[in-house]
Amino acid sequence: MINVQRSTPTTAWPWWRWLAPRPFDWVATFLYLCVLGLFALRQSLASPSGGPGLPVVGMAAASVALLALDRWEWWRYPVATPRREALWLFWARLLLIELVVQMEGFGLAAFLYVLVPFAAALTFSSRSGWLASALVWAVFVAKMVWFKPYWAQSPDLVNSLVLFTMALIFMQAMARLVTLERSGRSHTEWLLADLEQSHARLTAYAHQVEALATTSERNRIAREIHDSLGHYLTVINVQLEKALAFREKHPAQAEQAVRDSKRLAHNALDDVRRSVGMLRANGQVFGLAQALHELIAPLQSERLHVELTIEGNQSGFSQAALLALFRGAQEGLTNVQRHATASQATLHLSFQAVEASLEICDNGVGFEPGTVATGAAQGRYGLQGLRERLELVGGSMALKSTPGSGTSLLLRVPRG
Repeated sequence: MINVQRSTPTTAWPWWRWLAPRPFDWVATFLYLCVLGLFALRQSLASPSGGPGLPVVGMAAASVALLALDRWEWWRYPVATPRREALWLFWARLLLIELVVQMEGFGLAAFLYVLVPFAAALTFSSRSGWLASALVWAVFVAKMVWFKPYWAQSPDLVNSLVLFTMALIFMQAMARLVTLERSGRSHTEWLLADLEQSHARLTAYAHQVEALATTSERNRIAREIHDSLGHYLTVINVQLEKALAFREKHPAQAEQAVRDSKRLAHNALDDVRRSVGMLRANGQVFGLAQALHELIAPLQSERLHVELTIEGNQSGFSQAALLALFRGAQEGLTNVQRHATASQATLHLSFQAVEASLEICDNGVGFEPGTVATGAAQGRYGLQGLRERLELVGGSMALKSTPGSGTSLLLRVPRG
């Protein structure tokens, strides 16, 4: 009558396991067989010459029905009996026990009543078990009065009533323990299932994080390639075009342009090494002011004049934030050379108490800012990558431009 999950398949059980498939079935089976055996013994002593009479056959049939009912329930519902079916089984078991008690004549069979509230407590609730206990206790007393009118004058019968009452209380206590154990096991199984689901979700999240980390690293490398090598290659291309243009009329200027191109190529290699070395080269801290001076030096020419002004110092700002400003200067000056057709550009770097800002302005042809959104689709990723780089350090970017009135690019990064 206790619904617990099978630990092993029933097909692998030995035949004798069906005598008590569950722990409590040993008690019920023992009671059924004892009542049947004592009744048969009493009948045989009453009529020693005859075989088993009709009462013994009826008692045997009822006992077998009780045993079969318990085992059928276990076979049909190994985990939990549905409430409707459990109610039908409860009443069937109660009627069979009542039949056995009536045929036995209210002797030892009366103690089968204790199985009824135990089953009610396990199948329905603890309250149902106590109500069933009160019911069978009242039935027990009524039958005692019916079968034993002078029971109060018999110490043995009074002791039987006391034992029956104690048995009911004991069975309810056992039912409570079984219910708690079953509830604890169900909760443990639920926790294990939830843990498995959590593990599966964590595994999925780990794969997602790995994929995001890979994507982030690809984007970082793409930004480094564009901001560093892209700038230097643009300037080198300008210098080589200058060398080609002046090689006949001004050989000295052409030769100087080639030397500048060689130096820029060397600077590009150093810049790549600095990026790979996490903003450090040979243990030296990245200096933004010096890097900006070195950046604008090869850009000075008759066609373009670049002016740099600096306020404050970089102490207190992270290397990542400083490099983001430097990459912004590279991107801005590269765009000035490629698209602005400007004759003058200014860079103003200001270190304040809470942030640092870098403003890059030119007097070029300008453009409509709305066209920048289509830059990625056209293969130009500079401003997009610059915005992503600034966001990584908590910074921001503002772009202003009007056709015919030049362009202004303002970059901000926080201190710390």
